[in-house]
Amino acid sequence: MPFTTIAVGNLETNCYVVWDKESKDTTIIDPGDELEEILKVVEKNNLNLKYILLTHLHFDHVGAVCNLMKKNSIAQLFFSDLDLKVFSGFIRFKYSQNNFVKDGDIIEFGKIKLEILHTPGHSQGSISIKYSEDNKLIGIFTGDTLFANGIGRTDFPGGSHELLIKSINQKLMFFDNAVIIYPGHGHESTIGNERN
Repeated sequence: MPFTTIAVGNLETNCYVVWDKESKDTTIIDPGDELEEILKVVEKNNLNLKYILLTHLHFDHVGAVCNLMKKNSIAQLFFSDLDLKVFSGFIRFKYSQNNFVKDGDIIEFGKIKLEILHTPGHSQGSISIKYSEDNKLIGIFTGDTLFANGIGRTDFPGGSHELLIKSINQKLMFFDNAVIIYPGHGHESTIGNERN
């Protein structure tokens, strides 16, 4: 499968490096720390970094963004602006309205499509990402919304347990049982396992 998972930082946040096999164009999801380890994957596979995509703005998911953008000024950054209300004081990277994504937006490179699913609850701006290749659903990057055998915390500023459960039920449980989820921490699971 043309993506690599790197557990980075003290909280072992899953950073995903996703690429199109033909063009080698690449999106990095949640570069939370350990920039050199992330860049090793990019260099080893001769990848062209096009996009950086953040599932939310908690520090363990964004820690390497600033230095990554310095290393590659061409890459475009995307995230939900809804987290800025709470976390703008912690953000060290530059951004504009061009960086904001919302529910239903699609980031496309080569044969890869990443569709934004707004799944608030862990934070106001939390997103999950539907990952398709050649119009075939590969899985969903769920950030800290849904884990293997667990859900995201809601005791941080902007969190809401009620909203998190609503997001999971309306946006994620919609998918078939066999669909794989790739969470922000820990190992992968399936919609069916988490439904149970």
